Amino acid sequence: MAAHGLLRLAALTGEQRYANHADRILQLLATVVDQNPAAVYLAQLAPGSRRTMRAALTTIARMLSGETDADMHVFPWHLLEYQHTAAIREQLAERYAPATANKHLAAL
Repeated sequence: MAAHGLLRLAALTGEQRYANHADRILQLLATVVDQNPAAVYLAQLAPGSRRTMRAALTTIARMLSGETDADMHVFPWHLLEYQHTAAIREQLAERYAPATANKHLAAL
């Protein structure tokens, strides 16, 4: 959003510094997305789905870490193995209705 606003401002004012700031923001975001499997997954989704799946991944990150403020963007998803996902599946089935549990598993 910020980068989009800066690009519009650059177009309206003709000042290149706004476009330069927007480019820097986009470069930083690209670095984060390239390095985080959850961010890569979310980036390919439509905005409405992105919100839903981000919430599901945040819930799972909090379940696994035991922290109520766990951030799905820094959670080490790449370290999860079969036994971890099986345990997640079991916990989701205990806590949620089947459709909700399945949504979380689809995000995972």
